[in-house]
Amino acid sequence: MHWSTKFSGGAWVVDDYATAKWALTNPHLSAQRANRWLRSCELAGEQPSLRPFKALFNESVVFLEGEKHQRMRKILITHLRSAMSGHFEARLSAIADSVITTAINKQQVDAVKDIAQQIPLLSICDLLGIDIPNTVEFFDWCQAISQFLGSPIESHDLAIKAQVAVLAMAQFFNTQIASGNFICEENKILYSLISLPEFEGPRARRVLFSQLCTLLFGAYETTHNLIGNAFYLLSKFPNEFTKLKAQPALINGAIDEILRFASPVQYTGRIVIQEITIDGKLLKPHDLVIVDIAGANRDPLVYINPELFSITRPQSPHLAFGFGHHFCLGSQLSLLELKVSLQKLISNAVDLRTLESPKELNNALYKGYSFLPMTLHRKSRQPLPIS
Repeated sequence: MHWSTKFSGGAWVVDDYATAKWALTNPHLSAQRANRWLRSCELAGEQPSLRPFKALFNESVVFLEGEKHQRMRKILITHLRSAMSGHFEARLSAIADSVITTAINKQQVDAVKDIAQQIPLLSICDLLGIDIPNTVEFFDWCQAISQFLGSPIESHDLAIKAQVAVLAMAQFFNTQIASGNFICEENKILYSLISLPEFEGPRARRVLFSQLCTLLFGAYETTHNLIGNAFYLLSKFPNEFTKLKAQPALINGAIDEILRFASPVQYTGRIVIQEITIDGKLLKPHDLVIVDIAGANRDPLVYINPELFSITRPQSPHLAFGFGHHFCLGSQLSLLELKVSLQKLISNAVDLRTLESPKELNNALYKGYSFLPMTLHRKSRQPLPIS
């Protein structure tokens, strides 16, 4: 653990595996940091106010603690799992097949725009039971939110842009509900949530919109970066991809290694709520603690040759989805989307090749690419020998 001025004027940074797990489960550290974050953003600029942002941001399950967090998390996981049951995997397979087949038939694709963005967006829309008519606008919303979240130093300008995006996303859901423009089936998340007594009344509706925005943005942002990272790594390390195609049973290990080696979320934050000492350092109330997930996932005390990308690495207890009671509630969805995507590459015997230099995201929080030019070449299959 060390002190760094890179984050919010000063924070304790944890970058080893053991201390990261400790920080993510310690009751003296809280994820309830939204108010502090936005208050600092207000101090960094002038009007307009961020009060509307606070009203939604504070209610997100990501920033709740205690009984309120447990209750909301249970509701969301229950309805997410229900939506993912039944025929969802078949629908996801059809989505991935269509997207990847289209990409294979092109001479060149931007693997981010043409693949990595499409699969998670279409998937979460299916689960929610909605359709987003203006995807360009949606991608703009997500970019504004991710730029705000990914700025280590509070920025009033970025916060205002994120506020506009979050309010527009919430208004989108409000319009969908008011117009009945969503799929009315019990296994669709939007329909099932609006039927709950917990979300009746004006204030409860705001809480509902906060969770819906969290689900839509979270399911898209993390997974689209994960898929993009996977495609890039498998093109950069063709021997590992060849190994995976020859032994498809290695797919779960490959996914764990992708998450460890290129964690789509690089860090998370906690606020100290009670004085505590760790590694001889005194942490005081209101201190910020940054858990460096990417660093913990390359801890040499846990991983042999941590800078080596190997899909046959024995066990990979990565922290890419966090740890403890704030463990990513959409982790199973992200894992399934990446697994189905890789299975489509394997079944089509695709060779991946990155062309000109890809453009990495300019974002401290999210690791991914804004532009990833590639070819997906279907390797011709050898004819079966004549007996």
